[in-house]
Amino acid sequence: MEMKCKYCGNSLPDGSDFCIYCGQKQPPKNQGADVSRFKILLPALICSVCCICMAALVVAIVVKRGANGGESEADVYQNSAVPSAAAVDADAQTEPTEQTEQPAENSSDEKIDTPYAPAVMAESGCLFTPSDGTLVQMRKGPSEQYTLICDVSPGAMLTVYAEEETDNVRWIYTQYGSEYGWCRAELLKDTVQKVANVTEPQIALHSSERYEVVSRVNELMLRNEPNENSTSKIYINKGEKLTIYGEKRNDDRWLYTYKDGQFGWIKTYRGDPGKSGYKIYLDYYY
Repeated sequence: MEMKCKYCGNSLPDGSDFCIYCGQKQPPKNQGADVSRFKILLPALICSVCCICMAALVVAIVVKRGANGGESEADVYQNSAVPSAAAVDADAQTEPTEQTEQPAENSSDEKIDTPYAPAVMAESGCLFTPSDGTLVQMRKGPSEQYTLICDVSPGAMLTVYAEEETDNVRWIYTQYGSEYGWCRAELLKDTVQKVANVTEPQIALHSSERYEVVSRVNELMLRNEPNENSTSKIYINKGEKLTIYGEKRNDDRWLYTYKDGQFGWIKTYRGDPGKSGYKIYLDYYY
């Protein structure tokens, strides 16, 4: 085969390393064969790599199916995408749940502070706290669950305005001082210890007729009888308010009242109106 220059195309002697016309170095004689061989082997190499990748993919799928107990690829996708009901229940049990607040029940230490008033009030008589020191308490409602208002002093007279029964315990609604509330009826008495030999009023006032007075002086005496010769250890101070339960007929100087668990008489004034030495001891309370 005639050798020609690869650059200028002139015929050269066979085996020439340089072109005698253009002076260019000629490529080795077997370089063209190597290029042709590479062009033939390249597609075969690419095909081999593709076959190896496909084989590896098939092996990976088989191994994965074996790890999932023989499930299909669709089953594997479904199980991985949607959790089972059992899994959801298990998660629900482990997740913290928001607790709904429940109203606390009244314990023995928690008291009801809202006052409870009876629907109907009607005066039905009087009861008295014991003079022996028995503790009588007034509460805001007919139960020990209600807030304490105050302790009632021994010998106090309580007017009954209403009654209610709670857990087989009878309670009365009454007034003590300026407070209204409930007291346990079983602790109260029908009578009160009076001053010895106290003279009863000639005119007894009914509940609708009773009125109140306020002392103008200190140490106004509560006497056994409506006269200045009678004495007593009970004194009424200036500003104290008293309820009048009776009067002496044809004598407005004496009024029948109650203090510290005892009934007795108080003097309204001394001397004669309009004359020297006249002094008023009481004011009417409206």
